[in-house]
Amino acid sequence: MGDVRGAFSIFGVAVIVVLAGGACSRKPDSPVRTSATPPGVVTVRFANPMAGDVFVDAEYGENVLITDKLGRQLGRPEFCGTDCETCNRPVCGAPAAVVRRIPKGGTWEMRWQGDFFESAPGDKGCTCMRRRLAEDGTYTVTVKGRAAATHVGAPMGSDPNVVSGSIDEASAVCTATGPVTLGVAPSTADIAWSCTRP
Repeated sequence: MGDVRGAFSIFGVAVIVVLAGGACSRKPDSPVRTSATPPGVVTVRFANPMAGDVFVDAEYGENVLITDKLGRQLGRPEFCGTDCETCNRPVCGAPAAVVRRIPKGGTWEMRWQGDFFESAPGDKGCTCMRRRLAEDGTYTVTVKGRAAATHVGAPMGSDPNVVSGSIDEASAVCTATGPVTLGVAPSTADIAWSCTRP
């Protein structure tokens, strides 16, 4: 099967360089980048060597977890979260039931731009999730999925492998996890899926 590519940040947002020591406070123990030079993009290729397809819940975007060398999990953006500039919170409905399919023998390719999110003061007194850039180093990327999905329907956009449907919680649990290197230069990591019966 052909590769499945996603030319986007893991968190699906545009690059915004945030320098340490700016006006917005941050947690002292978060791995915020201290260099003014933005990190290079990390391309992660999740290969599926299994005998069948793998499905990832994509209702809120694919649930990619990233941890640093100290085991700290990098924050993800809130669904329908508070805007940091206006402190307004949009009115949103429930997300659609969407899954990403990684075909047998195929690869899901995605890019991490070194970003993560953490709780911080908004411009008008609220609390919101602000985007940061992470320091250089080795991180662990983990994605969970299942070996089957239910009510699989039509593609939800231009990517034919992002389709309507729900994860089959009774099917085998699939995991793709491995190290990636974040630095000034772009890098690539190949991580394979494995599935085990619950």
